[in-house]
Amino acid sequence: MRLLRIKGRTIQKQLTLLLFLITSLASAVRPGDVAPDFTLNDPSGKKVTLSALRGQPVVLTFWATWCLVCKEELPELNQEAARAKVKNMFAVSATDTPKAALDYFKQAKLGAITPLVDAPKAKGPGTGAGVAKSYRIIGQPVSVFIDSKGKVTAVHSGYLPPEQFRVYLKQIRP
Repeated sequence: MRLLRIKGRTIQKQLTLLLFLITSLASAVRPGDVAPDFTLNDPSGKKVTLSALRGQPVVLTFWATWCLVCKEELPELNQEAARAKVKNMFAVSATDTPKAALDYFKQAKLGAITPLVDAPKAKGPGTGAGVAKSYRIIGQPVSVFIDSKGKVTAVHSGYLPPEQFRVYLKQIRP
């Protein structure tokens, strides 16, 4: 295959970057999509299955312990979730070990958000970083708001300001 040359240089890097950008734009689930089902364990070992929560709004936040933006955002979201009495708010960690993720939650005292670990070593559909993959999550943090019918109403990539969290929350609450 011959590559195009511009000023004596191939544009392979530029094409690769362009393809990456196009792919990332089409990556995450979108508003109107049915939220992919999953089952993960909460810290007590109880299974949390998205489809079992049908009829109730759900907020998912994909995060990582190494993500500085996540560490800034989670305490603020925890405070907002507590204030609004959000029942089904889950922080899904797909890149950390269960111990690292749960230790962070315990240390940070994030009691209004339930941590779920989508551990990379787990096996089976809807597990083992499979949740992040099924939601096509690239990077962290990403928050997904799901209405009581199981439809995605909003997807927010990057830092989520508390006032925007409240706007998204109004979209999924009756």
